[in-house]
Parts: sequence; structure tokens; C-alpha cells
Amino acid sequence: MIPVNEFRSITSEQNPQFRVLKPWWDVLSEYLGIAMLMMGVFGCTLQLTQDKISCLPNRFTDLSGGDRDCSHLRQENESLWEFAITKRLGPNVVEVFGRKNGLDIHQYEFVNHFCYERAVHWYGKYFPYLVVIHSMIFMVASSFWFKFPGTSSKIELFVIILGKCFDSPWTTRAISEVYEERREERMVVWRKNTMTKSAADNNDDMVSLIRSSIKSSSDQKPSEATASLLDKKEGEQAKALFEKVRKFRTHVEEADLLYFMYVLQTALKVFKFALITVYSVALVPNIQIVVMCSVPPDLTGFSAFCCNYNKAHLFSKLAYCYICFVGVYGLLCIYSLYWLFHRPLKEYSFEAVRLETGINDIPDVKNDFAFLLHLSDQYDALYSKRFAVFLSEVSECRLRQLNLNHEWTADKLCLQT
Repeated sequence: MIPVNEFRSITSEQNPQFRVLKPWWDVLSEYLGIAMLMMGVFGCTLQLTQDKISCLPNRFTDLSGGDRDCSHLRQENESLWEFAITKRLGPNVVEVFGRKNGLDIHQYEFVNHFCYERAVHWYGKYFPYLVVIHSMIFMVASSFWFKFPGTSSKIELFVIILGKCFDSPWTTRAISEVYEERREERMVVWRKNTMTKSAADNNDDMVSLIRSSIKSSSDQKPSEATASLLDKKEGEQAKALFEKVRKFRTHVEEADLLYFMYVLQTALKVFKFALITVYSVALVPNIQIVVMCSVPPDLTGFSAFCCNYNKAHLFSKLAYCYICFVGVYGLLCIYSLYWLFHRPLKEYSFEAVRLETGINDIPDVKNDFAFLLHLSDQYDALYSKRFAVFLSEVSECRLRQLNLNHEWTADKLCLQT
């Protein structure tokens, strides 16, 4: 058998991180492509390892020069049993010795090869190879924008930056700091309202409440200071990420090449799906088990042979199964086109992220940058939420303050003064 992994390593992308930009329909299409490829490899293996066709001479010859159909021989006036050597053993029992054709093994081999090339329909002969070729074209088309020079560099850079932003400790810290600030603001408002309502009646309770809040704040300060001391290296890495995100956004938002290439390769797959479906449905009935073959009579003495195409039954079933697989594949591609044209994929709004995280200055993006974020949302929406932190100027200013605190410690400030 031919190893399928060799085909997959050629047609699929090598970087497993690209799965972030693969929606569920692309993942399912990839599995269908592998299944169709295995089907074609199986058919090719049968073609190469087993006998293709077996022929026997037909004693009936049409003197007008036309071919006689092998399937109608039993409907002739004279029965085939009359041409066989028989011996009657009883009223209803006949011993049959068969018919002598007078051909040697070399003549049969010649007729088999000759009739396979001349009589068998081309779709029945090349069906497995067509499946392999079409499956490889599908798989190459699905990953073409991962390989094209104009798009692969942007995609690779985006995936690297997205992964680093997702794993950066500064993302969690920035969101937690905003959450703590909002919680403190709510506490201040609550304390103010409580003090105004019960200032005259519950002075002792208010004094104890203020003392407990001061104590909790004093307990939190050492832990926050310890955490900030551990973030010096992480702060430098986050600073570099802010710069990379800014440059990447400036570069990618200028064009829509990624969106255009994805639409183009999806449209190509839809066109190929329609083409394969039309010609396969029309040609599958031509895969016949018994075929009629005309051979020059001066070679064997017979001008007509009835041939049995050994793999016709299996190939016809594989062909119908392949059509079903292609049909599902085409429906997924049509859904992908519907998704591409139905939704505004050239614009991406972080309104939900702003409401959830409390970082209100996250800007909306457009063009290819927005399209990449829409694709990552199909994989996991958490990626875009954590990535949005590095688009905020407020978050960047806080990081600068933190880095300044690391650079200008209290001891260094005392020495400067």
C-alpha cells in the first residue's frame, strides 16, 4: 500500500499553530479530503496489484460488421448448450465437458491487454487516479493561502503574535487591574452612601469597617509589591509585544489580500465540486462488468470477445461513495462562501470585550486584520479577547509605569536626590 502520510505531508500545512485560523468547516473538509485520498490510493493499489480484465471468445459473429452484445447471447434461437460437449446421464441430468476454443495462454494475455485498452471505458480505468488527483487539488487549495508568499508571511506573523499575547502574563494582569479598579470604585461609592446614611447612628460600626478596610489594604500592598518585583522580565516582553502589534496592525490593515485569497480558494473548491459531481454522475454508469471487444480476426481467429472487468463492481460502489463525499465537501464550501459574503468580515468590533474587561479604549480594526480575528473567533473567542489588551493605549501606559517602577527603584531615587 502507498503510505497516505506522504501525501498528507505534501498537501497540508506543516505548522500546527495554523489551526487557530481554521474554522470548523475547514477542519471537517480536511478530514473529508484525507478520506477521499485514501479511497483513491486504495483503488490505485487494486489497479496495480490485481488482474484487470478476463476475456473469452464469442463464437457469434455479425457478418454485417456490427458488434453483438454479450448480454443477449442467451436469447438467441439456438441454445449455448448445443455447442458444448455433453453426455446424457439420465432423463434430467447432463454432464457438460465445456467448449474448446483452441487458444493458448499468450493469445489470452494479448487479448486481455488489448481489450482493456480498447473496450473498457476510460472512466472505469482511470477512476482511482482521478480521485487521487482531485483529492490532492482539494487539499492544496485548502492550504494555498498558508503557502502563498504574499499571505504566508502575514499569517505566520499573526499566529506567532497571537500565541504570545495569549500566553503573556501581562494580559491577565491588565484585566485583573482594571477589574480591581472598578471594584474599588464600587466600594468607594458604597462606603460613601453608607456613611451618609448611617453617620449619626452607627459611628462605632463605621469606625470598625474603616479599620478593617485599611487593614485589608495594608495586607494587599506587600503582595502586590512582591508580584511587581517578579514582573520585570515579563514587562519587557510585553513592551516588545505592544510594538509588534502596532507595526503588524499598520501593515495588515492597509489591504484585503488575505480575505481575497481565502474567497478565491473557496470559490475554486466550489467550482471543482460542481465539475466533479456533474461528470461523475454522468460517467459512473459506464463502469460495466461485462464489455464487448472487437479484435482483428487474423490474430486469434475470433473477431469478438466477451470480457469481464473484474473491478467494475467495486469501482462503481467506490464512485458513488466518492460522489457522496464530494457532495458533503461541496456543501461545506458553499457554507463557507455564505459565511464570507453574509457577515461583515472586513470590520471587527471589540465592543463586547470593552464591556467585559472594562478597557474602553480598544480600537476597532478592519480589512485583513479584522478577517484574521474573525477566523480566530471560530476557533476560540478567548484569543481575540486576550489579544485586544495589546491594542489599548491605556494598557500600554500602565505597562510603561510598571517598567519605570522597575527601573527607578526607591533606593535609586534616594541616590539621585
